[in-house]
Order: sequence, then structure tokens, then C-alpha cells
Amino acid sequence: MARYYPSGEDQWLADRRGAATLVLSDGSVWEVGGTDIDKIAHWICYSTMEVAEVVVGGRSVYVLANKSFGTDVRAKFLGMRHELDAA
Repeated sequence: MARYYPSGEDQWLADRRGAATLVLSDGSVWEVGGTDIDKIAHWICYSTMEVAEVVVGGRSVYVLANKSFGTDVRAKFLGMRHELDAA
């Protein structure tokens, strides 16, 4: 599993790849699943985002918080854009 180290700084939503994949301004690529896909349907590029790593049930998960819309979702970190595009 790819590991992401949140910088603690806000990012912005830079791009969308289909209905479930988001790219943030630092180049990190995220996959949103399940019912959370409905939550991101209205998210737009340049929305202010925050990434947090939280422990749920003894397991570490990532949460993407859209500060512009006041919603958050669980997401899987897929890697960095430049690495994924090169593969």
C-alpha cells in the first residue's frame, strides 16, 4: 500500500479523473469509494482541501476534507501523479 505523509498544509483540488479519482495540488492521487462517491459529485476544482490520517478500528485511513464545501470522505492514496503517469 502506498503511503502518504500529510504536510499539514491545505491543498486544493487540482483535477478529477472520472467519478471517483481526485488529484490534489501536491500531485497526490486519491480514490474515493462506496457511498462517499456521492459526496464528491459536487466538489469542484480549486476547492480548499485538507488531508488527514486517522486511526479507525485500529487501522490507519486517510480522510480528505473539502473545506470549501464542509464535507469529508475516506480515500485511498494511489500515489503521486508523476509516478502514476510514468507507469
